[in-house]
Amino acid sequence: MIEIKGIPQLVRNLSRYSDEMVNGVVIAAQISQALIVNDAKADHPYKDRTGNLTNSIQPGQVEITDKEINAYI
Repeated sequence: MIEIKGIPQLVRNLSRYSDEMVNGVVIAAQISQALIVNDAKADHPYKDRTGNLTNSIQPGQVEITDKEINAYI
């Protein structure tokens, strides 16, 4: 349990956990990417004669900025 007395202590406590929170969101984004890729490959409306189109569905980069975490497919 953390006891917080005043805004400065609140800010210190939050900044201590910010890296852990960002890492948690990145991991969740990567898990979401994998689930979406697997679903897209398993259930698509097109006929993929060679397999190239389906194989091209891959997780992309996860970009982290000051305000957003974007995960691409």
